[in-house]
Amino acid sequence: MGESQPGKHRDDRGRKGRPTGQGGAHRSFSRSGGESSRPRSNRFSSGAERGRVPRTEGGSSGAAPGSRIKDHRSVGSSASSDGRSSRFGKGGEGRDRSEGSRFGGAKRRSDDRRSLDGSRERGDKRGFSHRDDKRDGKRGFAGRDERRGNRRGSEGKDRRSASKGKAAREGRAKKVFVPRNKKAFNERQIARLVDETAGIYRGELDPKLGQRTKIAPGRNTREKLEELREVEREKRADEKKRGGGPDTNEDGTVRFYKNAASPARLAALQVTRIVRMREAYAQEIIETVVDSSSMSEADRAFATLLSLGVVSTYGVLDEIINRALDRPADAFSDVRDALRISTYELVFLGKQSHAAIDQGVELVRAISPSAHGLGNAILHRIERMRGEFPFGDPNTDLDALARVYAFPKWMTRRLIEDMGAKDAATFLRVSNDPAPLFIAVNALKATDEEVFETFARHDVVLTPALANGAEVAGCFHVSNPRVLSEASIARLFEEGKILVSDASAQLIASRVLGDEKPSSVLEVGAGRGTKTILIQSDAQRRFGSQVDLTSLDLHEFKVGLLRDRARVYGAELADAVVGNATRLETVLGDRAFSTVFVDAPCSGLGTLRRHPEIRWRINEQHIDAVAETSFAMLCSAAEHVEEGGRLVFSTCTVTYDENTGMVKRFLESPAGSRFSLAPLDGAPCISTKLDEGSSDAHFAACFVRKG
Repeated sequence: MGESQPGKHRDDRGRKGRPTGQGGAHRSFSRSGGESSRPRSNRFSSGAERGRVPRTEGGSSGAAPGSRIKDHRSVGSSASSDGRSSRFGKGGEGRDRSEGSRFGGAKRRSDDRRSLDGSRERGDKRGFSHRDDKRDGKRGFAGRDERRGNRRGSEGKDRRSASKGKAAREGRAKKVFVPRNKKAFNERQIARLVDETAGIYRGELDPKLGQRTKIAPGRNTREKLEELREVEREKRADEKKRGGGPDTNEDGTVRFYKNAASPARLAALQVTRIVRMREAYAQEIIETVVDSSSMSEADRAFATLLSLGVVSTYGVLDEIINRALDRPADAFSDVRDALRISTYELVFLGKQSHAAIDQGVELVRAISPSAHGLGNAILHRIERMRGEFPFGDPNTDLDALARVYAFPKWMTRRLIEDMGAKDAATFLRVSNDPAPLFIAVNALKATDEEVFETFARHDVVLTPALANGAEVAGCFHVSNPRVLSEASIARLFEEGKILVSDASAQLIASRVLGDEKPSSVLEVGAGRGTKTILIQSDAQRRFGSQVDLTSLDLHEFKVGLLRDRARVYGAELADAVVGNATRLETVLGDRAFSTVFVDAPCSGLGTLRRHPEIRWRINEQHIDAVAETSFAMLCSAAEHVEEGGRLVFSTCTVTYDENTGMVKRFLESPAGSRFSLAPLDGAPCISTKLDEGSSDAHFAACFVRKG
């Protein structure tokens, strides 16, 4: 073997990817790819003889955490952050990167650079340490020449070394990137192994079929994921061509594909899908889909729990699903309907992961067979992250508090500002409880004793209800809501003897008329006529006869429903008018009434237990808009109150702008300057609060027109 020269490697063995000359000595190359006539110099001859390059004092290693790669800095050169020596040495700025030196036989410049002290400097001075050659050799492939030199047509490659490097690379891939020498990893490679956001397709896509992904963490992961997504899109497009997804019946229910999901979960999927598409109230759809089904009582109860739970936590469920997706748009709306049910079971009900995920995949299969693999992957990802929910500390993080109670973040912030932290926290928690059932005995058609006897035959005792600390005449709490499905109880509804109404709503209706029977009453915003019936029933109880009552609503179909219900319940109507409540003069002219009752439109947040979907359908702009409408209605109604008459204003919400703020705003307005605030039940206003087992949160205020 030839004699070792200063600056050469410690031995003359040929390195992988670097051609060797006679005697095993390494050759350097000129820019043209030919052999250089001058040998490479190395200022660290003593260090080279020991097989390493001295490390710069105080320098930090650029290797990744946990790796055993040492810092490859040398005096006069700089090391990159990934542990490799810099491609450009001192004085090498401006060098063409496309023709820069490459490890493993790539082209080098043959011309020398002059250092600041006038001496010649070669490769090592510019940052090319033979330590890099040694490291590349241990990577199991032909250094940088194999990775980059092939694409640039570098000359002088060792074909045999390149083939060995390729074989080593393939072998390493088969072992899922477990290297023969851990020192070979740089930061980028390690990051690819531990990156949790590379994709969600890891592990089995479908355990029943035993189909595993062929995706391993590495350079092609995202490309393969995109291929799978493209296949999913094509299958979805085929389904869309066949009629926009699954076939739908006339009543809005969907005809499912073959699946193994439980009847209760399929019923919940029907309900939540219809609620989303129609923007309907879940309770009404549950009556149609669940209560009228042939399922067992236990299945109907579970389907109701899932349906109300999903519409209550709708926005949070979507946020969790989005966290489990690389791109949220990959999950179509009908697939999300199925995913929300299983996500609710996993996160909010704490169900066993095996059952929830298995049934979730079957729900996805029922709605879109081609997406069952995607559904399985998403649900497994959600199962892994549910231990981190609510992704923060609810005691200090407002967003985490909103997620815990399934409220929009903006609404949580506004409730705390309006109600205070303690009352707001109670409101958030209780809003997710089941709503208690209250009924009103219609004094126009029945007595309390008659209704008691009918319920007693089914072993149900009616309890007098309290609202705002006061007992409401004819208002009772029903302990077992299922009793309403009994034939004899249903007959009471058909005959107009009882109706369902919250205790707080009954309380406000009983305070509209005052202590003396009014000569005429105007009800603004009558809707379907529930409070119309309650007002007349209260008049019958207290005064022995009904009052002269005119009802008004903006929508003609509601006025039609009002007339029909009033006929069934025996409530007398002097008139039922369709008109704009913000411009009553266009409908009523200059008519005046001794009592005007404005049942104002509002955000409805006080009834979230009965209509949980409201929280995800409104925004701050909606609250501001309905507050403006309520103010306009109140000012318009004030023009039709007789001197000394009463103006009663009510809502079923809890925000300041819609309640107390509205009272203050009206009294300070020109229309309210002729009114003063009259007490109700010994307080400036009625404001019921949510608590466990309590009635809904309603608000009412009474103004008296000055003489």
